[in-house]
Amino acid sequence: MVFGKIFSRFFLLSFFSLIVSMGVFAVACGDYITTDTALTEDLLNCPREGVNLEVDNVTLDCQGHTISGNNDVYVGVRAFQKILNNVKIRNCVVEGFYAGIVFQGYDSEISGNLSKNNTSQGIEILSGERNMVSGNIAENNGNGFSIEDVKYNNFLNNISRNNANSGFRLERIVIDNIFSGNTVNNNRFGFDIPTDRIHGNQIFSNYIKGNTNYGIVIRDQWTGANTIYNNYFHNRVNANDFSSNTNWNIEKTPGTNIVGGSYLGGNYWSDYHGRDLDRD
Repeated sequence: MVFGKIFSRFFLLSFFSLIVSMGVFAVACGDYITTDTALTEDLLNCPREGVNLEVDNVTLDCQGHTISGNNDVYVGVRAFQKILNNVKIRNCVVEGFYAGIVFQGYDSEISGNLSKNNTSQGIEILSGERNMVSGNIAENNGNGFSIEDVKYNNFLNNISRNNANSGFRLERIVIDNIFSGNTVNNNRFGFDIPTDRIHGNQIFSNYIKGNTNYGIVIRDQWTGANTIYNNYFHNRVNANDFSSNTNWNIEKTPGTNIVGGSYLGGNYWSDYHGRDLDRD
């Protein structure tokens, strides 16, 4: 019995410590997140911003709760008023704003979020380096993911679907990023690359399907060398590349490719009518 009482007290103290450390407390629309915070309830029909992040080294974990707005002017999760470091935005459902999640900063993580039904952007990265953007869904927005002025970021295993314009739109300066494992379907454009200062990016092992204009469009003849390989393209028009610098293949390399072949090399093109005898 004594052991049981000690264990119960230890369990309660440990649970209380966890609650305090994660900052599980009531949050209201428009609040500023200044410590690790886990939402305990939905924030619905916010008249302005949903929540604001303006300090480094914090985690916002929505735990699957919804942050919704009733406007097309403000932002659901607003994390761009200053350049942030080591911030984590996780497990949020954000809808009904001008943009769902907008972030700028370094060494941070945006993961497991669902951003939908926002007028302009689902998830927007305004600037930053070495960020991980993974496991998110962006649907029924203007653009799914809008990315500008970034280097050395990873965009992995996201879904961008049913957006009015682009699944991924890369703008201004986008250098040495990785886009891999993403599913980009039923948008107007899958990947939209409109400017010349976009180079050194690797776009590989993505499923790019059902986009109504282009699977990928590279609009500027001076766009730098990006490497695009091992993707599955099945769109009305798979690619339109005005640049002569794009690498559409890598050296033939052993490994399972996106259609189950034994080598990595090029891409799968639904409109290719030849025979790929070595399935690379």
